[in-house]
Amino acid sequence: MNELQSIFDAMDQLRELRAPAVLATVVHVEGSTYRRPGARMLVTQAGGRIGSVSGGCLESDVVRKAWQLTADNAGAAILTYDSMSDDDGLWGLGLGCNGRIHILVERLQPADDDAFAVVASAFRARRSSAIATVYGVGADSTIHLGSRLVTGDTGEVLHDEGNIAAALPDLVADIGKCLAESQSADVAYLTPTGRVRVLIEVIQPPPALLVCGAGFDARPLVDAAKNVGWTVTLIDRRAGYATRDHFPAADNVIVAPPDRIVELAGPDARTAAVVMHHNYPDDLAALRVLLESDARYVGVLGPHARRDRLLADLAAGGFVPTAEQLSRLYGPVGLDLGAETPAEIAASVVAEILAAATGRRAGRLRDQVTPVHDPMPRLTAGETPFDDTAPANQIQCRTDSR
Repeated sequence: MNELQSIFDAMDQLRELRAPAVLATVVHVEGSTYRRPGARMLVTQAGGRIGSVSGGCLESDVVRKAWQLTADNAGAAILTYDSMSDDDGLWGLGLGCNGRIHILVERLQPADDDAFAVVASAFRARRSSAIATVYGVGADSTIHLGSRLVTGDTGEVLHDEGNIAAALPDLVADIGKCLAESQSADVAYLTPTGRVRVLIEVIQPPPALLVCGAGFDARPLVDAAKNVGWTVTLIDRRAGYATRDHFPAADNVIVAPPDRIVELAGPDARTAAVVMHHNYPDDLAALRVLLESDARYVGVLGPHARRDRLLADLAAGGFVPTAEQLSRLYGPVGLDLGAETPAEIAASVVAEILAAATGRRAGRLRDQVTPVHDPMPRLTAGETPFDDTAPANQIQCRTDSR
């Protein structure tokens, strides 16, 4: 399951139980770190953890400090872990990333109308949203650490804790820019009481995968996609093949002919489809309706010659794909990994879909001279959060404070 979806589901349970929890959110990083801004870990009173904020080296320390620092409704705090020092033993946390990570920790009492309930509703409806989280304030600021503002995919304000839209007049417009570019950002605003630091996150629903064909090699693809948290639909005209018993991991199993794929599955701009019926007429019919749909990725199993024959027969039938439609066609489907078995082919297909969705070239990281992660944009030119005197709510986490 998608990590964020797991956190949303856990928050639903906490709301029903009216139980508190601690939420840790990575809000700013410098240098090399395992997780990026927006990574979250939810911790229940019983000690259950959902999500992570590092590669495993910080979680226990974050949990311990978070419960202590937020006791008695103490609000929120920033924990800062630094592995940039030459003396790694000074920090005593086993960090090896050579980076600095700032984590907002806060005590939550999940409510039906809180910021995360609003974001979860959009997420489950497969709509984008944006959540702005205040992670740095001056000592005299009227804006509280951890205050949040949520907007829908068109920029309308859905939730505003502490009326921060009024206190930060440019915030909603900046969120609109992030939504337009599908890009999160780090922002700093100058107010009469000092700087206010805000993490703007664009929350996208997980990709959806539409597997067209219920052959023996479709199940590894369904399973691989579910393992990375995608929503998966399996469709095939053969009722004896398209069954829950054959595809237990699929979110939806549909029995229908290929010409009804778009009608019944409704692929959108975050949907990838893979055509793998092992039946030429069905593949031909599926390819046409998918290229005419909103699906952002249309993969076709089989060699180049089969792809070219499919396109030629579509043209002979009066359908000539546009350049834009052809740019969404991936055939043969998958990355060149030397894959042979169905499980290996599934891995190559999922990897290619992920690369296409993120705009990456899918090369070897060892050959890459730029950072592994793209830096998070800052909407304030020249602004470097945490480069000056640390705010009172920022806790430096050294060994002797554990």
